[in-house]
Amino acid sequence: MNYKVSDLSKILDISSNTVRRYEGMGYLSPDRMDANGYRVYGAGDVTKMIIINNYRKLGFSHPEIARILKGSYQEKIALYEERLATMDKELELLTGLRHMLKDDLALMKKIEAVQEGFYQRDCVPMNYVLYSEQGELLKDDGRLDTIQQYFYNAAELRYIYIFKQEEIEQGLLTCNEGIAVKDIHMERFGLRLNEYTTVYEKKNSIMKIAKLPLNFSECKAEEKDKLFHELFDDMLEYLLENHYQMDGDVIGIKISMSLEESVEEQYILVSMPVLERV
Repeated sequence: MNYKVSDLSKILDISSNTVRRYEGMGYLSPDRMDANGYRVYGAGDVTKMIIINNYRKLGFSHPEIARILKGSYQEKIALYEERLATMDKELELLTGLRHMLKDDLALMKKIEAVQEGFYQRDCVPMNYVLYSEQGELLKDDGRLDTIQQYFYNAAELRYIYIFKQEEIEQGLLTCNEGIAVKDIHMERFGLRLNEYTTVYEKKNSIMKIAKLPLNFSECKAEEKDKLFHELFDDMLEYLLENHYQMDGDVIGIKISMSLEESVEEQYILVSMPVLERV
């Protein structure tokens, strides 16, 4: 049976331009013309179009498809093995992104569930590198290289604030920003600790959801003082009432941003490590 371009378009639900483009790539080879001068394709061309469509679904590029169609079985096996290895990496990446999406969703739902008060649990151990300290961008080459490794290699990445223990004890709200990766994921993403990374250890912590202006680091001194009290007064009071003491820097994990009454706000999970007083 013979087919025109329009027939292939209807059967396979593709455009006429796609048929002609595939012909230009050498996938199809109509060598007959009907009485009206139109290209005519055979049943084998329909089969090729179906197979090529399957190859595209599997993620093969057009140069790879050309090699599959014209190569030996050994070449086809090699191309399939390469594609399978690539797909496994893509699945690993997608699985990691799915985990991060689930974590983000759980944290956003926690915003509604934990409007006030605290909950207590062990924090997740992380490794982080700061890119900004006290509002100043850190520009040394080794640090920037480490930041870029985290940024480009880690699918599951967290953006964080680090509030230094000594600064909190002085009543200061300073902005130290960085990116973090869970300790369990470091090897999977090919990341290593160095002089620019800091280990945030697993510790018993009190946690709460807090809201901050998106650009709180640019707030005036009196506004920062007010934000400090909103962030930490209740947590510090909780420590006193329950015979705890702070046991290291406080981490703030950025959850989401929102526009509220024309003001850009952000929600963060604040985690303060604690230790029972002796």
